[in-house]
Amino acid sequence: MSRRWIQNPNRCADEYLDGIEDFIEFARRHNPGATRIRCPCRRCNNTLFESIETVGFHLVRNGMIETYSIWNLHGEQVDHASSSNAPRVDNVEPIVDPNDQVMGIIQDAFPFASTNINQEGEDDVPTPIDSAEFEQYEKLLKNANQELYPGCESFSVLTAIVELMHGKIKYHDDVMRHPADGEAWKEFDRTFPEFAADPRNVRLGLATDGFNPYGVLNQHHSTWPIFAFPYNLPPWKCMKKEYMMMTVLITEDPGRSIDVYLRPLVDELKDLWTNGVRTYDKSTGRMFTLRAAVMWTVNDFPAYAMVSGWSTKGYMACPVCKEDVTSGWHAGKVCYLGHRRWLPWDHEWREKDKEFDGNTERRLRPREWSGDEILEQLNRLDFAPFGKTVSRTRPSTHLNWTHKPMFFELPYWSKLKLRHNLDVMHVEKNVFDTLVGTILDIEGKTKDTIKARLDLERMGIRRGLWMNRDSDKARRDLAFFSMKPNDKKEFLKFVSSVKFPDGYASNIARCVNVDGGKFTGLKSHDCHVFMQRLLPVGIRHLLPEDVVKPIMLLSRFFSQLTAKTLRRTDMFQLRHDIVQVLCKFEMIFPPAFFTSMIHVMVHLPEEALLAGPVNYRWMYPIERLLGELKKSVRNRAKPEGSIIEAWVQYESLTFCGMGLVKAGLDVAQIWLDGDETLVNTIDREGNLLPINMVNGHAITHDPLVVLVNEGSASASEILAGALHDNRRATLVGHRTFGKGKIQSVTELHDGSALFVTVAKYLSPALHDIDQVGIAPDVQCTTEMLNSSKESTSKEKSSVSSLEADSCVLVAEHELDIQESKGTAS
Repeated sequence: MSRRWIQNPNRCADEYLDGIEDFIEFARRHNPGATRIRCPCRRCNNTLFESIETVGFHLVRNGMIETYSIWNLHGEQVDHASSSNAPRVDNVEPIVDPNDQVMGIIQDAFPFASTNINQEGEDDVPTPIDSAEFEQYEKLLKNANQELYPGCESFSVLTAIVELMHGKIKYHDDVMRHPADGEAWKEFDRTFPEFAADPRNVRLGLATDGFNPYGVLNQHHSTWPIFAFPYNLPPWKCMKKEYMMMTVLITEDPGRSIDVYLRPLVDELKDLWTNGVRTYDKSTGRMFTLRAAVMWTVNDFPAYAMVSGWSTKGYMACPVCKEDVTSGWHAGKVCYLGHRRWLPWDHEWREKDKEFDGNTERRLRPREWSGDEILEQLNRLDFAPFGKTVSRTRPSTHLNWTHKPMFFELPYWSKLKLRHNLDVMHVEKNVFDTLVGTILDIEGKTKDTIKARLDLERMGIRRGLWMNRDSDKARRDLAFFSMKPNDKKEFLKFVSSVKFPDGYASNIARCVNVDGGKFTGLKSHDCHVFMQRLLPVGIRHLLPEDVVKPIMLLSRFFSQLTAKTLRRTDMFQLRHDIVQVLCKFEMIFPPAFFTSMIHVMVHLPEEALLAGPVNYRWMYPIERLLGELKKSVRNRAKPEGSIIEAWVQYESLTFCGMGLVKAGLDVAQIWLDGDETLVNTIDREGNLLPINMVNGHAITHDPLVVLVNEGSASASEILAGALHDNRRATLVGHRTFGKGKIQSVTELHDGSALFVTVAKYLSPALHDIDQVGIAPDVQCTTEMLNSSKESTSKEKSSVSSLEADSCVLVAEHELDIQESKGTAS
């Protein structure tokens, strides 16, 4: 009897249905009198006994196990001598069902679950079973046969858990998805094992930048907030606004005196490292001592100098190479060459001179300075006191040090592998401006100037780029690395014609001036997209191949460097590629092209190996946050006060709205007495679990009015429901949001996140508020606002500054009514 029908994916085909009838008849014939037989469907996997009718239904719905072609568990005798003649299905790719795989794993883990039939057709003697082991088997089997949700045939509860585990587990040692995968984090753990032993200890990053709160250029004012952000978060939460903390707000450009403003923050950081702070752990329900450490800072190049104490100007502007950097005076400014130092010792380019700066290169790459060496060097120097009136002339022994950073007071700071990050956002923006300005020969942006050509003559290199003196006047001919006018126009038309998906990038076409032959108004993210997506495509046929290849390598360099996940092997390759690119650029462009931003690219792959993906260490999130702070300035006479007021309100609403349920319940107990119910929860099995107070004592029994609106959700909604249903408070405002679910969030392997509802909550009066919300006792309307203004008896309202808020006035009026009725105790 052919059993090819088992492999037929169409379970409605006549062949498949006839095959099921044959199997049922076979099972009846070989199991006479049996009312329940093993079900060989993909879901039951021959582990469950069902009625014969149910087995037939399962086979139609779920399909039969593809490999179950010999029905030995249903009475068929296995002839080992002729097993080679058993029915086979050739050239059919088996369908791998995760539920079948999980059932097979359970059978392997619990051998007693499989009933073995000997050659005589009788069951083997069962193996003694431990009760605890059997309970574990039953629990796994129940989860393996329970659908993830009604109607879900692809996943059971157990297979879904297995898939989530696969998405969360770190199984690729070569891949970096988070700063914890970087070498700097791991070295910190090895150096301070007692800190690393508790994963609840917080790793922080610090960032600062200045902005004009007025948003106009004629106002010479700069505000500098300092943000702290934790890295003990999953990737999709790191660097988000909700988890950033404004620690300091400086009302002027601090310059080298930034340590004066950092003093309170550094003192708190020292205390958090040494003593810690008592904190409540929701998962265990206990208090513990929380400690914190700063892993590094994130700043643009000018702020890097303030925070690190190493000036990013002059001949030693590179804060990584320090005094070992190769720099010189070219075309009226300091430029940074000598990238052949990073090449292998026997590389052929080291022996070339005319193609580079006129000299061969025998030096090794600059040395790396440890934190202890830097601290020892700083301790030998004497710096002038802070203050802008003090002379800034530094002796040569100070190199580029302007002051000793206050962060070295932290006990662990000198042990860090990476203390300050080069901001890839600003580096990429400056590299783009320099490169595109030069190849398009844009006046004011190109580095191929008359001074640069004269500098080449002075150095005696690249005669083809010298000034043309055929006539009475010397002129600068168009260089081979710059586009001709027609090519430039074609390139600009190409850029202006590109359309991006919604939300991918801004409208770059608005920044293109085809007639003027230039770009205007490109933002940092525009340059980010342009560098990686448009530039390598647009220049392919417009520039010589020797110029196009290194530019395309540079584009790929930034594309791989800024990816969300990095591979260490790729970073090692990028470390090699960027040296090749810079050396090729030295053979193409004049020395004036090599600004400090061009040079620091050589250090970016090394920092990625130390600290992981750059999206946790660049300024994009900070710049977006600064833009929001700028919008919060309402009082131009006191911009910092407006910023602080708006930030405090934002933090209060965010922390309450993020689901801090315990905080909401703690607040409710301040206003309630006895053993009142605060909220009811219902788990996935439908069990009602009330959360009650224990011998509560309200701090006051005065009238209470609570303002609510459509933004009241999670913890704030629980608080409102507890006070309302226990008749303790009057709700004024608008209907609440209506979030009655308790959810957990898990990242999947493709970077997306899965929200799983684990429970729901009801109000103390057992009202289901999900997607419904809580209706206030007093709904705010325009008529009530007018009546409240007329009836209020106070000459000067405590909320006079908020007259535009109708709900506040209505709430104040409601309190007056309750007091007049004598409800106050």
